[in-house]
Amino acid sequence: MVPCSLSPCQQLFIMQSELKFPIESLPEGLIKDYVTFMADSTESPAEYHFASLISAISVCMGKRFYFKNGPYTIYPNLYLLVIGESGFTRKSSSIKPIIDILNKIDESLLLSHNLSSESLLDAFRRQSSRLLFLDEFKQLFDQDGKSFSKGLISSITRLHGCPPFLASEFKKDYQENGSLKPGSIAKDPI
Repeated sequence: MVPCSLSPCQQLFIMQSELKFPIESLPEGLIKDYVTFMADSTESPAEYHFASLISAISVCMGKRFYFKNGPYTIYPNLYLLVIGESGFTRKSSSIKPIIDILNKIDESLLLSHNLSSESLLDAFRRQSSRLLFLDEFKQLFDQDGKSFSKGLISSITRLHGCPPFLASEFKKDYQENGSLKPGSIAKDPI
């Protein structure tokens, strides 16, 4: 029985915590060992650690690994949301260790929280595999609502399809004849 004095999100979290993430179904090795260790030593649920770890693995793999599905090439790019009530479900506790690991591997893998459409293009111009961790998903919508970040969500959405290039949408990046200035395209983003 779930106490009624809790918020609906807290009640749902408690009910879901009774449905255990099937750690035993993970293959033996790094992923299973990491998820088991972290779930046993932190307050975050195992599924949060799993999601954080596979997103880090995905960004480290980049476009070096893929599989063919007919005419399509599928890359391991992921968009994951770890959903839970702020402060109650310990989302950040599952994300912080992965951020620390990625910073030791390569600090440039992580995108800044203060993104604009222009800085997103610039980041992918310099390196094609990136990871954006936000403590709260609302931050993305807040950023997209700012004048300097208009179009941020649509740019992030376009990146998921692994386009061969991502062109700037800013007037300053176009020449008088309407063509893009050199350096206004990120080739092979993601």
